[in-house]
Amino acid sequence: MKKPINSINTCDMVNVINGVATSIWFQGCSANCVGCHNGSLLKRRESNHAISDAADSITRYAHRNRNVAILGGEPLEHYEATLMLLKHAKSLNLTTLLWTGFDLENVPDEILSHVDYIKVGRYQRDLHGLFKYYGSSNQHMYHVIDGIAHDDESLN
Repeated sequence: MKKPINSINTCDMVNVINGVATSIWFQGCSANCVGCHNGSLLKRRESNHAISDAADSITRYAHRNRNVAILGGEPLEHYEATLMLLKHAKSLNLTTLLWTGFDLENVPDEILSHVDYIKVGRYQRDLHGLFKYYGSSNQHMYHVIDGIAHDDESLN
């Protein structure tokens, strides 16, 4: 897919732990969680932006946005592109955040080594609640240090 990015938000103050993020939203997710709040991003199709557009936005706004959030859809269904964007953000010394429906044990170590914060777990409508970084109680946000996910009560 030449253009797997649905949207790029260069002033995101919601999908971030602290400060402002450049947020990259991938198109496509095979999980099809009932009640997904990003339902328009589920269908895998050609979208609005190429990976190079996302990388350019990360670079262009790095002076003010010290965070990069990668969301979707499902970013890990776009593994190579997600890894490339995470590596690019880390090369600029930016904080990286990844939202995925994968369980933590299914997130590749190569991805974890380039992530500072990760939200894991599929959305489950029957466990819906009002949480800061996720939508259902089975999901969890971790602080990742040197590729190892650490539980941080302030995030959950």
